[in-house]
Amino acid sequence: MKKKKLIFIILIAAVIPFLIQAGANIYFQVSEMFEPAPALRPMICYNERLLCDVKPVRIEIDGSFKYLGSVNSSVPHSQKPQNNFESNYDCIGAEIYGNATDEIYLKLPNGTVLLMEYLK
Repeated sequence: MKKKKLIFIILIAAVIPFLIQAGANIYFQVSEMFEPAPALRPMICYNERLLCDVKPVRIEIDGSFKYLGSVNSSVPHSQKPQNNFESNYDCIGAEIYGNATDEIYLKLPNGTVLLMEYLK
């Protein structure tokens, strides 16, 4: 009888570390499912290519700039835009302009103008 109890205790002691490890693995897998995805660099899709913001610039959008369109949809910050005039940050209504030197500018609804560059 004592021998059976001893074997039982040894088996339990051998199995406990595996149970703890399995529980830890399940916990970390579940917690990773609920973590937010990392945000990507702000970008827009224009002419089937991705544009990223470089920096704000102090220029006035005037008649020498060509209006190219405006942002009309958005995707979450963790995704890349895939359709023309789509962005991954909240700038619906922002206007896209080009100039004679083929630079692209994004005029945000608050009036801020950003110089954009094609994502490499």
